[in-house]
Amino acid sequence: MNEAYIKLEKMVSQFEAHRECLKPDIEADTFLALIKMQEDFTTLAYRVYGFASLSFAANTQDQKAQIAMARFQQFAAEMGNRTLFFSLWWKALDEENANRLLDASGDYRYWLVQMRNFKPYTLSEAEEKSSTLRTSPVPTRLRCSTNPLPIVTLLNLKLMVKKKN
Repeated sequence: MNEAYIKLEKMVSQFEAHRECLKPDIEADTFLALIKMQEDFTTLAYRVYGFASLSFAANTQDQKAQIAMARFQQFAAEMGNRTLFFSLWWKALDEENANRLLDASGDYRYWLVQMRNFKPYTLSEAEEKSSTLRTSPVPTRLRCSTNPLPIVTLLNLKLMVKKKN
């Protein structure tokens, strides 16, 4: 489990390093590479969450399972805050450049469109981060539409794409 957290930390750090790339004229390939990076660390995070939650569900009195859940919840909140910049940038992007990137987004189009639909309800980065600290990170973040940690969204997107084919 520790290896997964180390890998997640590295993946999130690599994603954060690309924050400066987020400009209106970003190349579509770079944009898609960032989405793929986010999908990869989100998929791994979901596996860690699955393990922790199943261990906890098997025995809610097990201290190791409780610690694993608490550790993941804390990590998910921190990961969400550290990667929040991407969704905020995407929602703030002008329509012309957003449409250009949407045209190249392929299977990610639906997720990106849905994210932009919540633009009117988006808070500042500081406010979004603050709201994460006041809530239970995992359940709230997995279903929060204004600032989605795309774990469920991207996995559901994959399922929807597979069903269409």
